[in-house]
Amino acid sequence: MNWVLLLVDLTFSICGMFPVEISQVFYQTEENNNVTFEWDTQTKSDLSLTNLVCFFHSEPLKVVYHMVNGAEYPQSEQFDGRAQVDRDALIEGQIRLHLSTVTAEDSGNYWCDLAANYDKNKRRWGLEASANFVLNVQQINDGGDSETKPGLKMTTGRAQEQEDSGHFITTIVALFLVLVVVVCFGLIVSGHHRILAARICGDK
Repeated sequence: MNWVLLLVDLTFSICGMFPVEISQVFYQTEENNNVTFEWDTQTKSDLSLTNLVCFFHSEPLKVVYHMVNGAEYPQSEQFDGRAQVDRDALIEGQIRLHLSTVTAEDSGNYWCDLAANYDKNKRRWGLEASANFVLNVQQINDGGDSETKPGLKMTTGRAQEQEDSGHFITTIVALFLVLVVVVCFGLIVSGHHRILAARICGDK
C-alpha cells in the first residue's frame, strides 16, 4: 500500500511540474538589429499579481528580464538596458520582449516563465506558462548593410510542443500502468494470504 501511495503522489507531482503552456519560436536576424520575442497567453493579467522572468541559457544563467508583482528587477550585464517588456501588451496577455542592438553573443536559447493572477484565497496562480525562444544572430561582413531591421521570426515550434505533450502523456500512462500492476500484485498477495490462513485454520 505504501508503494501505491508513493506512486499516486509521484503522479500528481509530475502533473504539477508541467506548465499550462509550452511554446517554442525561432528567430533569425543580423547584428545591430532589434528583435521582439512574441508570445500570446490569451489571458489578461493584473501586473500587481504577475511574475515574469526570462533567462539566457549560458554558464552561468543570465537574467534577460525579471519582474515580480509588476516591479522590475536588475538584469545581467549583457542585457542591461537592452531588454524591455511591453507592459500594456502584458496586461492583455501578450508578452512582447524587446531586445535591442543584438550581437552574435546573443545567439542561443531563451526561456521565459510567467505566473499571473495569483489567487490569495486559493493560494495558487491562475496562469502558469513557459516559452522557449531560439535566436540566431548573423555577423555582418565588412561593408555590409548596417540598417536596423526587425528580427525575422522563422517558425513556431509546434512540433516541439507536441513532443513535450507526448512525453507528458507517455509518462502519465506509464505511471498509471505501474500503479495498476502494483495494486493487482497487492490484491493477489493478499488473496494468497487469506487462502493460506483459511487452510491453516481448517487443519487445526
